[in-house]
Amino acid sequence: MAKSTKRIAVTGEAGPNYWHVDDMPWEDIEGRTGHQFSESDREEIRAIASQALAQYDVAVDSPSASEVEALRKEIIQHSKDIVAIAKKYRTPEGLPLIKGGELMNSRNEAVFLGLALSSNDPSFSLTEQLIDAAAACEDLVTDLSKIRIEQHETALKPDVVLLAWFIGLSVQGANQSPARASVGHLNKPTAFEHRRWGLHLSGKTGDLPVFCSAIFQRKFSQNQVQHAFVVARELGLIERQE
Repeated sequence: MAKSTKRIAVTGEAGPNYWHVDDMPWEDIEGRTGHQFSESDREEIRAIASQALAQYDVAVDSPSASEVEALRKEIIQHSKDIVAIAKKYRTPEGLPLIKGGELMNSRNEAVFLGLALSSNDPSFSLTEQLIDAAAACEDLVTDLSKIRIEQHETALKPDVVLLAWFIGLSVQGANQSPARASVGHLNKPTAFEHRRWGLHLSGKTGDLPVFCSAIFQRKFSQNQVQHAFVVARELGLIERQE
């Protein structure tokens, strides 16, 4: 299975895309497939190719899972530091730390008051802001500690994402029939053939390698197409057959 650095899919910077029907290399596409497409077919193909390219851009620009995890840990640590500072100088109610009727640490209290009184802004309250910040930071620590980055990471290469989305969206609107070579195709078929736009859009045989190679101007093999079908099913783009 083709894999790369584990990443977290987010919005990506838009790259070259087929914004208009005429943007696509139709002469090459029709030359390689040996099929002339109608205007409506061309628009459908363009729309699907455009969506697949958008997903490709997301895959290319997505940050690595390790970067995202590093930020999570950094925020948690700094939040804990703020909470620790607040607890060192004030109670949750914002009062000085007192034990037995006396300050627990008179030096700490002097330092805290020195900072609090150093502002020229009469509306500034170090105690209030620090207590509020500590409460918010406690929530950050709690919520960020629940996040499991590995549940959202993917190791799929951008080209795999591109192919899977194009194939998945194309198959969604295709005519489906039992594959003649599949076991049990006369009873309950386990494999299917898909046809759309006058092309055979199936995994093991058909026009997809040439079709996709011409559309995206890069080489795709039959093995890559087969793998893309698997990925498209994992992504929920193609219905799984029981």
